[in-house]
Amino acid sequence: MRQALILVLFLISFNLQSQTIVTLPLETSEICQEAGVRVPFAISGAFSTDNIYTAQISDVNGSFGLPTGIGFVYGFNPDTIDAVIPLGIPPGLGYRIRVVSSSPYVEGIDNGVDLSILEVPGVTFQTIDTICFDEEPFDMAGGFPLGGFYFGTGVEAGAFFSATAGFGHHQLSYTYTAPNGCSATDVDSIFVEDCTVGIKKQGLAESIKVFPNPAKDELTVFAGSTEISTISILTINGQVLSRKSFKPGDDHSVSVSNIPPGLYLLVMEIGNERVVKKIIIE
Repeated sequence: MRQALILVLFLISFNLQSQTIVTLPLETSEICQEAGVRVPFAISGAFSTDNIYTAQISDVNGSFGLPTGIGFVYGFNPDTIDAVIPLGIPPGLGYRIRVVSSSPYVEGIDNGVDLSILEVPGVTFQTIDTICFDEEPFDMAGGFPLGGFYFGTGVEAGAFFSATAGFGHHQLSYTYTAPNGCSATDVDSIFVEDCTVGIKKQGLAESIKVFPNPAKDELTVFAGSTEISTISILTINGQVLSRKSFKPGDDHSVSVSNIPPGLYLLVMEIGNERVVKKIIIE
């Protein structure tokens, strides 16, 4: 019985010792911060079916005293981990990568070659906020360091074409590649608006007159031939105090006698448009 127990313990010990993980050579020895890297590895021996294999990177001296996890994979018999070098890993020349397992815990042999972690450039980009749809194309600018490239809807050969981009918000980007081969990107947005609509609204607002202003008991809106469907009085914070509907041909008069003195917004709905004017009630 004693001999059988010793044999079982020996076999268990042998089995544990035979479980190995070897990190295979990487495709490159120079890796940029924030870059993806495929970590190939080979295993031998019996591992749990729910094992987790984690790729770790050493410190700049190749020590795994405080390793950093850079990726993991589940599985019974995987052979590659898709990892990412964190931005917080300082640039340096003496890094190593290894793979460890969770069940059982096995520290694998590292890749065997010193790796260089390269610094990514700091990139900033800021473009104009708004442009009219029918405005002439403009050369993109605002990206730093200089020498990068601009991308996004409406961007062609380094210029922005608002008519090509179309109405609305568009995300643009600027990518710069440093001399060490590492790239970084920053983004900003631009809004393409229909400025002709703004001109029409402005002309409509200017054609509408409010009298008297300041008002005490009643005010009247003179809109010429423009038909106003509703007139509302709102506080500056947007609270509706009164709302009155009108039919074609009605006089556009509104009582303000029950509204406390102060500054208010007069909102007039005209078809699908809305015109807002400030009024004072005494």
